[in-house]
Amino acid sequence: MQEDMLLLDIPEFHVVYREEDYSYTKEKGKENLQKVLYEASHNYCMYCYTRIKSDNRGLGQLEHAIEKNICQKRLINCIPNIGITCSVCNNRYKKAGERKRYPEKDIVLRFSQNECTANCKDTCLDYQLLKNSYLKKKEAHIILQPEGVVGEDTGEKLLLQYDVLEAKFIPNTSVEYSMKERQFIEDHIERFRLNAKEEKSRQLIRFVEDTIEKEGNYTKIDYNNMIVELFVTQVLKNRSQKEILKLCKLIYTISCVKFNT
Repeated sequence: MQEDMLLLDIPEFHVVYREEDYSYTKEKGKENLQKVLYEASHNYCMYCYTRIKSDNRGLGQLEHAIEKNICQKRLINCIPNIGITCSVCNNRYKKAGERKRYPEKDIVLRFSQNECTANCKDTCLDYQLLKNSYLKKKEAHIILQPEGVVGEDTGEKLLLQYDVLEAKFIPNTSVEYSMKERQFIEDHIERFRLNAKEEKSRQLIRFVEDTIEKEGNYTKIDYNNMIVELFVTQVLKNRSQKEILKLCKLIYTISCVKFNT
């Protein structure tokens, strides 16, 4: 078995905005925005990948990538600056150190003095300059959603993978990131406690257990974390029942031990 087969690529969230109004402050615009963000994230939190919508009940919160308090008049309804997350990522982990990551004053001043003249579904130059200044702060080592972050050294998107056998998130191994870029990704993982023992999702282990019990016939029921969906689409798809059972038994033997140590 090739171990890199069990490195799951965490996807980017591509938002497809329609010809309709989006807003953070207006009821209908907010409803439209939530809808396209749920679609882009496949109903998962954009930071921890926990399910935030099931059936018609949505528990996600609209979250400003660059905090709206930095420049309320422009950022509050800056559509490319708004993602969707769970309440824990939004209210606890993202807020930590918020004041320490404010961009340079002259950049904020320039941003605040200009008006939004372009379609706010698109990223303008003013916003990109503000974002670049923001990301230079140590406390801002966050892969901001929904647009993501490009590494300064390689010019590549900063992406994650999930190592199934190690049961942890890692910087994407298919890109030769610089040490600084890898550290940025590691800081992001640490901020949202993606590998913290007490907060790790156990949904993949649950899925593996269920599949072993069903002799390799995995169930179609919803699990509460994107990792299960990625595991099915990236690893199990087109495999025989026998292969799936063997693989799940191996993962259970190795991963469960790591989960409990």
